[in-house]
Amino acid sequence: MLAPSSEEGWWWHSVVLVLNHDAGGSTGVILNRPTNALLHRVVSEIDYAEAHHKVLADRRVSMGGPMGTEKGSRCLVALSRVPLEGATAEVFPGLWHVSDFAAVSPEHEKHLSVFVGYCGWVTGQLDREVEAGAWLVAAASASNTLGLVSTAPRGDLMGSNAWESMRTRLGETPERDMQK
Repeated sequence: MLAPSSEEGWWWHSVVLVLNHDAGGSTGVILNRPTNALLHRVVSEIDYAEAHHKVLADRRVSMGGPMGTEKGSRCLVALSRVPLEGATAEVFPGLWHVSDFAAVSPEHEKHLSVFVGYCGWVTGQLDREVEAGAWLVAAASASNTLGLVSTAPRGDLMGSNAWESMRTRLGETPERDMQK
């Protein structure tokens, strides 16, 4: 999903991957909010002596959304380009979500993109926002998801290049914005 050009704050130029959408609500992560921060510096309350946490300690993190970012109740989301035996569940072909952090091992580290925080909507909220035109919806694929995290240029930490690129691929232009 892409935030409209008029959106500000957390959602400004956001490209959001919806990970779950069902009767209980929806969750996802903003794909284009990379940081230069390492996980152990951002989330200091984790016990990095534990093997599965130590693997992730020196990973650069992205901000996944406004929820689950408060100290003491932070939420980690990790996505992988390959299936990781016992650690991941498939989101769609070519993308897996880490469903069991305790099963993450050192050989998995190079495949992971780690996010602090997530996006969440209560039952029906996201559907209403989409119907109202608050989001541009497109089918997700392996080629248009994790690439946004790894290709954001230095100095583009808000990911506007990724947002513009996705809008162009979906046929959205500044001229179309003015027509809406």
